[in-house]
Amino acid sequence: MSVDKKTTQKNSNGTAQFLNTLYSRNQAIFAAIPDIIAEVDENKVYTWMNKAGLEFFGVDSLGKEAAFFFVGEQDTYEKVKSLFNGDENIVYVESWQHRRDGEKRLLAWWCCVLKDDNGNVTGALSTARDITEQRHNEDALRRSRAFLQSVIDASSDVMMVIDRDYRIVLANRAAQKMAGGKDPVSAHLTCYQVTHHRDTPCEGEMELCPAKKVFETRTPVTVTHTHYNADGNEHVVEISAAPIINEMGEVIQVVESFRDVTERKRIESQLRQSVKMEAIGRLAGGIAHDFNNMLAIIQGYADLMLKSMDQDSRHYEDVQSIRAAAKRAATLTRQLLAFGRKQTIQPRVIDLNEIITDTDSMLRRIIGEDIELITILGENPWCVKVDPIQVAEQVIINLAANAREAMPDGGKLTIETSNVTLDADYARRHAEVTPGDYVMLTVSDTGVGMTEEIKSHIFEPFFTTRETGKGTGLGLSTVYGVVKQSGGYIWVYSEPGKGTTFKIYLPRVVTPVERMKHEYEPENVPRGNETIMVAEDESSVRKMTCRMLRDQGYIVLEASDGKEAIRAAEGFTGGEIHMLITDVIMPHMSGKDLVGRVKTIHPNIKVLFVSGYTDNAIVHHGVLDEGVNFLVKPFSTRQLARTVHRLLNAK
Repeated sequence: MSVDKKTTQKNSNGTAQFLNTLYSRNQAIFAAIPDIIAEVDENKVYTWMNKAGLEFFGVDSLGKEAAFFFVGEQDTYEKVKSLFNGDENIVYVESWQHRRDGEKRLLAWWCCVLKDDNGNVTGALSTARDITEQRHNEDALRRSRAFLQSVIDASSDVMMVIDRDYRIVLANRAAQKMAGGKDPVSAHLTCYQVTHHRDTPCEGEMELCPAKKVFETRTPVTVTHTHYNADGNEHVVEISAAPIINEMGEVIQVVESFRDVTERKRIESQLRQSVKMEAIGRLAGGIAHDFNNMLAIIQGYADLMLKSMDQDSRHYEDVQSIRAAAKRAATLTRQLLAFGRKQTIQPRVIDLNEIITDTDSMLRRIIGEDIELITILGENPWCVKVDPIQVAEQVIINLAANAREAMPDGGKLTIETSNVTLDADYARRHAEVTPGDYVMLTVSDTGVGMTEEIKSHIFEPFFTTRETGKGTGLGLSTVYGVVKQSGGYIWVYSEPGKGTTFKIYLPRVVTPVERMKHEYEPENVPRGNETIMVAEDESSVRKMTCRMLRDQGYIVLEASDGKEAIRAAEGFTGGEIHMLITDVIMPHMSGKDLVGRVKTIHPNIKVLFVSGYTDNAIVHHGVLDEGVNFLVKPFSTRQLARTVHRLLNAK
């Protein structure tokens, strides 16, 4: 079939028009593309560029080799070598290039090989994008991230950033350590937590998760968990979580920090216990003081009645029972005063080893034959300043008796001494401890041990695990009071079935050991005929004391307070007043002030202070001022008579 000439011409014109339209459209598209598009021949010479390319390299870039625009010596050609060898069809390369104004810019190139119909490489068509700012931003981000990483790595707290899928996207070294050395980044939060938290929910149950609460509420939260390190040790961990909010107000991530507060919680517990014991001590001391005045009257009049009664009297045994009950009650009040650190002590510098050696035979009688006593006494022990009688009878004996009760089937009781230095680190971990040198007294048993609950109460007055009627519960509280009043510390370590250890730290002193002076105490109650003034505001106690003294032959003057005592001293015409017995605390004038006034009238007068309360001007926290004579209420006729006789006859 033949085609006429007009038809052929028409088709030719249509094809040309279509190609022109297509070319114009492609040129418009290439011109609108912001990325560089360029073509090079087989010699890597630019033969064509779009508008973006010409604007970047300049209109005179065509006909120049691509390497002309390289910054310095680069291996760009090496990277595209495979392309021109025909081994690759597309290659990606990043290259620093000179822009037409001379500025260095980083371009990201995608290069595609061009081939003829025979498969020969004729050049390459490439697209390039200026990624200089992007790279700067990435570098800045990397630096910022590295800085952030170094900052959080410096923290001892565990720190993590969590995304909305509960994936960990950033974590510090402490987090890695808590995970047993594994990098937790990219791990799911529950996978990390379940291993370490007793009360953390399993996968899919995130109700207790702090991050979940923050994502839901958009507010920071703090919770406490029981945490287990990779080695299985239990710790208390405080977890704080806070939101990271984008510019649209959305919570995109959560920062979580884990702080190990085990030590802080333990010290807080110690401080709470210390405050509680201090409050109980004040209460116990106050009660004991009031009871002492009443017991002084009961015990005193019982003594006077027994003295005047015939032993065959049908009431003699009754009064003896009253006196015995009063003495037992007085023992309890002394123990309460000891716990409250308000008993009167007479400390002296001692060698603790000597005290333990002296109590050895008594200890063996207390613990019985089925318990082995082991003493390990440290060599060259430092000296301590304590009341030796209190340490022997109230501390060592009480601890031994307590150990005996804990070993009903026998066992071992070990008493050790050693010199120790408690440093600042130890003091940080133990509330109230002052760093320094101490003598440590350790008393250990192999008994039944104690639970944490029992340990938290053992020093409280009247707390006991024994059956009703078998013990007052004041033994360990007395130990606690004596140790504290001596300026020391006591700690207990125990577990059920593993025995108990008490560690007592008494502060070191550098003065020599003071040897006890043994004074003669007469067997019989001594009598006298000297003149004694008694100043006591408690009427019943005053009358009882005066009667005791008169029965011993003394001439007694009575005064209900300091002012009355001064008037009596000034108006006395019977010669010399040999002794003043005064209560420490009285209305209008203290006993100490009274002594000062009376001594101006009777300079040679002897003084004996009496009180059932020890926190005052002459007894500081139970420690007597040097040279002060003191008698603790309640006292018996024998105690009063012997003390008065000793002072009146002292040179």
